[in-house]
Amino acid sequence: MIAAILLLISIAAFGQFAIYYWRATIASTSRTPVSDRVRMAAGVSRPTLNSHDFRVILNLHDLTPDLGGSYGAFRAIRCYFFFVKKLGRLIPNVTEWAEIEMTMCSNYMAVLLERHLERNMECAARLRGM
Repeated sequence: MIAAILLLISIAAFGQFAIYYWRATIASTSRTPVSDRVRMAAGVSRPTLNSHDFRVILNLHDLTPDLGGSYGAFRAIRCYFFFVKKLGRLIPNVTEWAEIEMTMCSNYMAVLLERHLERNMECAARLRGM
């Protein structure tokens, strides 16, 4: 019985660590400046993105073909964005925090989209070189 309790506590601690690590990765990646190319493609004239730009960036990603790279990061950040959005609407006290998190998600998606476009351009250049 004690072994089972220790196992459950260990699994919970590992899960919490994994979530904190994933969140820290998103936060550090989202601090990367978003290129003008992505902002122009998204139709954003402001120098920074906000939470309302997430859907536009998501649509841009859906329009670009996947010539290599993982799609899992996009699926996970989508789920996190919509979870935080719902949480911000349901609990008025966390609205400001939710807005900050959703802005971070928008920046993260824009950085991933930029990397996605770079991979596609490299892949296309290699195909032309053949």
